[in-house]
Amino acid sequence: AIIVDSLGYYGLGSEKTEYPVLIGWKNDLTNFELKSSIRLKDEEDWEAIQKLQGKTGQIIGIILKYNPSNQEALIFQINGVRQYRLSHLKNETMRSLTGDWRNSENLKRNDKNEIIIRSKNNRYEFYINGKIELKKNLERLKNVLSSGNFGFYLGPKTQAMIEYLYISATKEYDGINKLLNLTEEDAKKLI
Repeated sequence: AIIVDSLGYYGLGSEKTEYPVLIGWKNDLTNFELKSSIRLKDEEDWEAIQKLQGKTGQIIGIILKYNPSNQEALIFQINGVRQYRLSHLKNETMRSLTGDWRNSENLKRNDKNEIIIRSKNNRYEFYINGKIELKKNLERLKNVLSSGNFGFYLGPKTQAMIEYLYISATKEYDGINKLLNLTEEDAKKLI
């Protein structure tokens, strides 16, 4: 992961294997809104994409509630062919909670995509470029995924640009980060 100050974004990349990038911030949020702008590297040659990366193209995910003690997480992923899925990572195995990849007309190829994820009482809403894409009740996972770290999950041979990542708590939040007010410089150090 690199910070490209002159262009105003964070660059993430992986080689032949999947790669997680976790944010070094102690988190206890259970209810939150996460907003990020993500752009996968341009993919022009479709035949080359299929040979190098498979039918999905590049894949990037937003890691939600990663628990290092039991190594479980939720991951919302998008790919280079305008698809998304929600997965549960457990014991180094990714299991889709939405079935196979789902097509989305809201995703843009070779352009920025704004992802918004809202969580309240283990009910999740996923927005892509301002349009609701998925609602999911994950009450059955509340004991193992009550809170945890945020981050990004890159598929093999993926390059992505992250313009911003904002995480907001509800007004009722009274946890360890209640008085945390970071400068942009402090936020870059954490990432």
